[in-house]
Amino acid sequence: YDLDKENHRLVGNPKEAETIRMIFDRYIQEKALLKVARILSDRGLRTKPYNYKGKQTGLARFKNTNIQTIIKSWLYVGKVFYEGQVYQGLHEPIISDEIFHQANAILRNNWNGRGSSSNSKGSGLLKGLIRCGHCDVSMCHTYARKGTVKYLYYICFNTIKRDRGYCPTKSISANK
Repeated sequence: YDLDKENHRLVGNPKEAETIRMIFDRYIQEKALLKVARILSDRGLRTKPYNYKGKQTGLARFKNTNIQTIIKSWLYVGKVFYEGQVYQGLHEPIISDEIFHQANAILRNNWNGRGSSSNSKGSGLLKGLIRCGHCDVSMCHTYARKGTVKYLYYICFNTIKRDRGYCPTKSISANK
């Protein structure tokens, strides 16, 4: 959608609407946020450009959280979510209620809950400090297990949010 500032309404943007329909269709088919983000990036599609506090932003490669935000948004079925309630909007829907609910059911089924980390013994001393040398984004502390041995390491957030092919930086051992 684009904003009609004069009439204070959302108006359809046909090119972006096609991308939104593709996101929902591919998510229903693939059932994986990261896979859909990869597909969009491989096709050269980018996030919507916009101005924020006078600064141009957007036009980035899609990441899993972008896809999740789109899937959860009532906006694309012609509705608005306000103070815990869903209301009919004044804008035209891009997708049907059926597709919206189907995609959100998959999203709910894929959610595996987040509790306290079982990785609490190795909290990552450099968490929030270490940055990827290639992307200049934060690196996340994580681990892998082989048998009884636990290997601690840091990995670029772009690798997690976009895909392994996005950043050439390999994981960095936290054990040494």
